[in-house]
Amino acid sequence: MGRKTLPRSKVRQVLSISLPQHVIDRLDNTLNGRTRSRVIEGLIELSLKNKNLLTDFNESRHVWACLDCLDQWATDRPLHRTLTCIKKSCNSTNIKYQGVMEDSQ
Repeated sequence: MGRKTLPRSKVRQVLSISLPQHVIDRLDNTLNGRTRSRVIEGLIELSLKNKNLLTDFNESRHVWACLDCLDQWATDRPLHRTLTCIKKSCNSTNIKYQGVMEDSQ
């Protein structure tokens, strides 16, 4: 006996994301019997309901400077997600937020 065919309104679509292994390991440790898909779905639903959680992911470019190697870079990552120098050879945590990059358009 096969599975019932789902109506088109309930068919789930595949979404592929790539994550660092340490994030996957931390996620797996918090699943509590749920699947990765359901946990990620819940997080996305929560973020969409609380629109203020998504404001960190706007189109602004945030400028950073490393106080050790004196390198500067810009990223679209939210402020609380930039923790180390972007140079792999430096990887210092001694960084300083410089502000939002001016729009050059």
